[in-house]
Amino acid sequence: MKDFLKVMKALSDPNRVRIVKMLQHKTMCVCEMQAALRIAQPSVSKHLRILEEANLVTHRKDGMWVNYRLSDGSSSPYVASLLGNLRHWLENDPDIAAINELYNQATLACSTGDVELYLSIFTEDAVVMAPGSTAFIGKKVLRPAMEGLFGLFELGLPYTVDEIGLPGDWAFVRSRFQYSMTPKQGGETTTNPGKQLDILKRQADGSWKIYLECWNYDAPLPAPTVAATSEELGIVKLAQVDDADAMYREMCDLYALAAETGDVDLYVANYTADGVQMPPEAPTRIGSEQIRAAIEPALTLFDIECPIYPKEAVITGDWAFGYCDWSLSLTPKEGGTTTTFNGKGLDVINRQADGSWKYYIECWNYNGPPIVEE
Repeated sequence: MKDFLKVMKALSDPNRVRIVKMLQHKTMCVCEMQAALRIAQPSVSKHLRILEEANLVTHRKDGMWVNYRLSDGSSSPYVASLLGNLRHWLENDPDIAAINELYNQATLACSTGDVELYLSIFTEDAVVMAPGSTAFIGKKVLRPAMEGLFGLFELGLPYTVDEIGLPGDWAFVRSRFQYSMTPKQGGETTTNPGKQLDILKRQADGSWKIYLECWNYDAPLPAPTVAATSEELGIVKLAQVDDADAMYREMCDLYALAAETGDVDLYVANYTADGVQMPPEAPTRIGSEQIRAAIEPALTLFDIECPIYPKEAVITGDWAFGYCDWSLSLTPKEGGTTTTFNGKGLDVINRQADGSWKYYIECWNYNGPPIVEE
């Protein structure tokens, strides 16, 4: 009885329930929870202490950081049962429900070929970073591309949302999809899984729309894609937010410095301990160990040039979002031809307890095939 009452008491506070719901999606430090809940740090720590005493939450030290996660439920049948049920309960939060519905609408629009419905999920000035071309900037540019695509193919695009973050009137969504294309004039269906990162803005009427989108495939897609011309795309201006501009410029420069000097430790230090990379034609990497294992061979084997051109950034509380263009040139250190990739990326960045910024989620893709110097 005592254990049961302790668990129930721990879940009797709305903020403690919110903490449990957030930890269903990822490990978090106190500063991240403070930003999400908008309450004082001592209050967050007190809530976490109560949750730990009830064996609902555990923590692990990672260097200077303390990261919290849900327990595995093995300590008590009450804990296991309630944590299991909470994964399905309270999913009707208005913002979470509205965002999930947005992805349902995207799936419906693709399956029915409804261009207007598809465009309705984006802001007027949305930036869509699709693989195989430079970015589509604004609905006026995106419309002819989607009309052409919907006219030529029957599409399938079911989504699985892996994570939703809600810092104020902004949101970030990390998802996976299974994309299928069938030519309307006959031909084989091509299917490829992929991953996507979106930045959403809350509108004046309280609805959510996608402002920035970047996605890629887990493997090369053989079917043709529809792309806008460089003339149609126009010029992207830097955001008129000095702090965001300076911060993102510094982040990009530090990233490039680590790559060009082959400094693996500096490269990994640019990310949070539970940072996520969503690379094209490869699985998602989660955490410092996976990021290090993926980048270390490249930094060891190649001389790298990696200029990065930040396009827009915005800060909201302890979170920031930015997107950029980049170029990556790889030259084997033992001699050989140089291969150059051009592309674009979308970043979710988190302010740390010491005031520094680190990448939390990063998604990127290529504008086209690589250029190989003869």
